[in-house]
Amino acid sequence: MYNSSGSLGYGIRTQVGGGWAWQLIDASNNAYFHVQYPNGNVGIGTTNPSAKLNVYNSNDKTEVIIGNPSTGTGGFTSLIMGTSADTNGYGYIEGVKSSGSAFGDVIINRFGAKVGIGTTSPSATLDVNGDVQIRTIAQNNYSKKIVTIDENTGKLSYRDLGFGFSTYLGFEAGNSNVGYYCNGIGHRALYLNTGNFNNGFGYFAMTNNTTGEHNNAFGHTALVNNVTGSFNTAVGSYALERNISGNYNVAIGHGALSSNQGGIYNTAIGHFTSSSISSFNNTTVIGALAVPTASNQVRLGNSIVTSIGGQVSWSTLSDGRFKLDVKEDVSGLDFINLLRPVSYIVDKDKLEAFLGIPDSLRQKKSSARSELVRQTGFVAQEVEQAVRKSGYVFSGVEAPQNEHDHYSIRYADFVVPLAKAVQELSVQLEKQQRTIDDLKKIVDGNRTKDIEGFLEVELFQNHPNPFRENTEIKMIVPKNIQSAVLFIYDLSGKQIDKRIINERGETSSRVEGGSLSPGIYLYTLVADGRASTTKRMILTD
Repeated sequence: MYNSSGSLGYGIRTQVGGGWAWQLIDASNNAYFHVQYPNGNVGIGTTNPSAKLNVYNSNDKTEVIIGNPSTGTGGFTSLIMGTSADTNGYGYIEGVKSSGSAFGDVIINRFGAKVGIGTTSPSATLDVNGDVQIRTIAQNNYSKKIVTIDENTGKLSYRDLGFGFSTYLGFEAGNSNVGYYCNGIGHRALYLNTGNFNNGFGYFAMTNNTTGEHNNAFGHTALVNNVTGSFNTAVGSYALERNISGNYNVAIGHGALSSNQGGIYNTAIGHFTSSSISSFNNTTVIGALAVPTASNQVRLGNSIVTSIGGQVSWSTLSDGRFKLDVKEDVSGLDFINLLRPVSYIVDKDKLEAFLGIPDSLRQKKSSARSELVRQTGFVAQEVEQAVRKSGYVFSGVEAPQNEHDHYSIRYADFVVPLAKAVQELSVQLEKQQRTIDDLKKIVDGNRTKDIEGFLEVELFQNHPNPFRENTEIKMIVPKNIQSAVLFIYDLSGKQIDKRIINERGETSSRVEGGSLSPGIYLYTLVADGRASTTKRMILTD
């Protein structure tokens, strides 16, 4: 190939049987493109290629440029690969190059095995100086960042302060942290934390905590307002949301213990369980919308629960080794007779309004109230009055402890006064029985004396009457009677039977139904010629 002046410009030459196949040469016979034989290696700037493609520049300049090589502010280079002239052996890959930049966007340190992005002096295996972004998929919209990894900025931030064994992930998570052994994941999780042994996972989890320690928060704004409270566990959105200084609390469920501020030793499990209490202590509440009304209470379920049970009865501590000042001063009948058993229906809407359950939450349960259940029991206020009137010390009534508390009754405690009442009745019955026995002896003795001196005959009504098979006719015949005869007649006056009565005192005569025809009969007793009152008896078929 010749140039415009007629001189040789470039040429191609081959060598048969040599170490190369062909070369691209200039007018000075210098090879610029070399194809090795027989391995097929290609060399650019070298006649001894050591790889399939070997690009060599003896001037330590850029070796490979892919793209528009034009200069100035309007020119862009898509890809440049090369080495610098210094002894560190840096290489770089540059994209969208602007004028005036001394190095490319990606620096590779060959000897230190380090990669720098946005820095010419990488200090780690991968050193990124600037934001790492995953942009939105929407075309031409680069304003919304999904992920940005940089200290305290962007939607996702990772912080390891280098002391205290604490780790944080999220926008401004652990922003002020100086605490030890803490972990925070989420937007502003543990933002103000200075305490130790805290874990916050979720949006604003434990954001305002300062000196509180040994807390665990899992959920949106869980323990968000906690400042000095310690040893708390919150699982669920808004769980222990307003807790400030309360300690040793456990809240599991959406909004559980959300209003607690300074209460201690509270446990709540369920949706918005114990959500309306702020300063109660030592409560245990299980079930959606279940609410305690005072400290030291255990509550199971809400107002629409219709059954609570188990395989065995509830057990209460009753070991005599732990009972002091034991007295038998329990009232029985005097107290029981003052009680008024009633049946009733609970106004659950009024009750829940009293307990402070929001209308929005109560409406969700309205469908469960289609049937109103009538219950039996006592009115607590009436029982309280009965206790005062009888002077009886009774633990079965729980009076309100505050303006948010209500009356309750422990029905199991009524077993004690009922047992006492039965014992008192038993004593009374025994006394009455002894009195009856004594009176019976007196009556029997007087009757014997009266019968011995009795001058009149007494005839009693037969029993049973009417009768079908047999009947008994009782009578009294004094000992001084010489002759006693029992006569039986039909309604026409015809004598049916005549019986001589030989016994004296209380005696009787049996009439067999089989010996008579069904009908009405008359009978009378004649003693020493004098007839007693006539009686009527009826024989049925």
